[in-house]
Amino acid sequence: MLGEQLQQQVGLYFTSDGIAVAAIDGSGETPPTLKLCAFIAASEPGEQLLHLTRYVKENNLKNRPCVAILEGSQYSLFQIPAPPVEDDELKSALRWNIKDLVNYPTDEAVIDVFRVPTQERREAKIYVVVTPRDEIQKTVNFIRKTGLRLNTIDIEELSLGNLIEQMESLTRGVAVMHFGQNHGAISLYSNSALYLTRKIDTGLSHFEAMPSLDAAEQSYESIILELQRSLDFYESEFSRPPISKLIIAPRHPILQGFSDYVSNHSDLSVEIMKLGQIYTDSTALDDENQARCLLAIAAASRKTMATA
Repeated sequence: MLGEQLQQQVGLYFTSDGIAVAAIDGSGETPPTLKLCAFIAASEPGEQLLHLTRYVKENNLKNRPCVAILEGSQYSLFQIPAPPVEDDELKSALRWNIKDLVNYPTDEAVIDVFRVPTQERREAKIYVVVTPRDEIQKTVNFIRKTGLRLNTIDIEELSLGNLIEQMESLTRGVAVMHFGQNHGAISLYSNSALYLTRKIDTGLSHFEAMPSLDAAEQSYESIILELQRSLDFYESEFSRPPISKLIIAPRHPILQGFSDYVSNHSDLSVEIMKLGQIYTDSTALDDENQARCLLAIAAASRKTMATA
């Protein structure tokens, strides 16, 4: 039968230069505990497999349920008008709709879909996730070889939303700016749903390479402009109340200047994500691990029911 509590779960996030791994124990009545958190630096698949398999063995993670997050370059995410079909017919209907949006045959793709809440008399919207089937199979085969038990493959935007929901109420909506090493994203959530997400070309490495304060402020202005466009579209397209809060992720010293600038040049209430609000105190939650392992932590915290 299904248990009503989470057992220890492992989250993985693959990047071009390594694998972020986290393990969370959510089986108790106290706040969940981040048991493990590490970034395994390795760029070659064979080397990644070797190091992750060793990590799984050394930390007694064999046969633990696992949620893996695809890196943004491994999939495409489109918001399009919803076809007038029932939910169980959506995926088959969409193969034709998206054939001109990807550069490979849709019969070689894995497609998933989720609806965007819309007001009455508004055009229904959906998000479509498309990834090459061989990318998914490669991920499945890789994880099986490590000794972990794959439960789910997720995407960055949905996984991050699940994490944000544990931090605070999303009933009035919240904007999230997430910065990876080389790119970022603006995502708008409300009532546990993703309404809008847009990629930006700015990542942590971009902030670190800023040659001067003037250059930094020019970059900040560009990001704020894109954020404001997203907020305006959210209000007009979905008839939603204005979003007043922005969460910047991950917690990293390099983002403090940006956070202060947004606070001083917008009406938004701004805070940098603090995972300590969710998880019991852990030495694993230093700034470096929060930056490199945020999405692995989000994956590990996914609410997947355990078998009792």
